[in-house]
Amino acid sequence: GLPRVGAHGVRGRTAVVVKPRAAISWSGGKDCCTALLRTYRDYDVVAMITVFAEDGARSRSHGLRPEVLSAHAERLGVRNLTGRCSWRSYTKEYIRLLSEASAMGITHIIFGDIMGDAHRTWDEGVCAVHGLTAVLPLWGESTRTLVGEFIATGSTAVIVTARCAYLDATWL
Repeated sequence: GLPRVGAHGVRGRTAVVVKPRAAISWSGGKDCCTALLRTYRDYDVVAMITVFAEDGARSRSHGLRPEVLSAHAERLGVRNLTGRCSWRSYTKEYIRLLSEASAMGITHIIFGDIMGDAHRTWDEGVCAVHGLTAVLPLWGESTRTLVGEFIATGSTAVIVTARCAYLDATWL
């Protein structure tokens, strides 16, 4: 699991620093993983938030099965907050999940968004409904730099979707 408190030496004494309680918006992809790697030392990450399609068979973000995301939560030692919805009701369902997070004493939500003002506005807006703080540790970073950072950690990724314009059938 993730470390819950940090110990810092101050003039020969050890002080325990309680980290802000956080959840991570979890797609299971490399960006949320990199966001977690960048923030877990500074936040007490106790939950992950994932939204599934109405039937619950696949996640909205990458089409992952629930058992894969449950395994992520178990491995990370965090609670798995999940919801089901259509794309049309996604924001409403996400706000409901943030209410659950807030009730757990969570004050910060970590997002793996890198670019797109609409993404940042959405992240900050849904958090504001419950007085939560959006944390965007990857915002504005070069995607090339982030991929290099991800690889350097020894992490691996499985491509589950790709744009045909960039990767044709010869890549299969």
